[in-house]
Amino acid sequence: MAFIRRRLLTRPALALLDLCCGQGRHLAALSQDGHTLTGIDSSVCLLALAAGAVNSDTRLIHADVRSYCFAQRFDVIICMESSFNFDDSEAPSVMRMLANSLAKDGVLLLHSFNPPYAKHVLPRRTWTELDRVFICEGRSYDNNKLVIIQERFTLLENGCYDRFTSEIAMSMREKRNLSVLAAEAGLDLTEVYGSFEEGELNDEQPELICLFRHAQLPAQ
Repeated sequence: MAFIRRRLLTRPALALLDLCCGQGRHLAALSQDGHTLTGIDSSVCLLALAAGAVNSDTRLIHADVRSYCFAQRFDVIICMESSFNFDDSEAPSVMRMLANSLAKDGVLLLHSFNPPYAKHVLPRRTWTELDRVFICEGRSYDNNKLVIIQERFTLLENGCYDRFTSEIAMSMREKRNLSVLAAEAGLDLTEVYGSFEEGELNDEQPELICLFRHAQLPAQ
């Protein structure tokens, strides 16, 4: 949250939208900063968790962002942790919606995995253990998508394991692709970072952090 406070929330009482807010982790972290907060997500379950984490002034919207139109404009819009996970037929219209929902002097933050890092550095398989649950994640990179196959093995009382497998495919858009999408929607890519410490973007950085603002018209 330090990056968002330092680079985006530079004035008091701003209107912030968390796109695909999930369980409201980022909204909860910002809930005491004096800004007007809104979160939108398509998951009823995650929004129920968010409602228990944020303050009562935070507005939570249950809707599909691909077909939702906001009645207000926001000073800051954030879309964190690869939530801009839309295919090529959906991404342009979502980007236009974001541009239309962004205030004149507003800032849009898109955050995701850095595709070259995901492709060349991210381990192909990892194991983690959490409270008698063993999680194996296998990762592959195919056609601009990061595919994660997660297997959960839960240790049962009888010594056997219960196994659950799920698959997640995340669109992995590089800086150039995001810049083109934004330009078509009337937004300029103004800042790019490879970490929330404002590190330079390169193939060794796991993050891709892009800031967009409305395109400036040439002076007459």
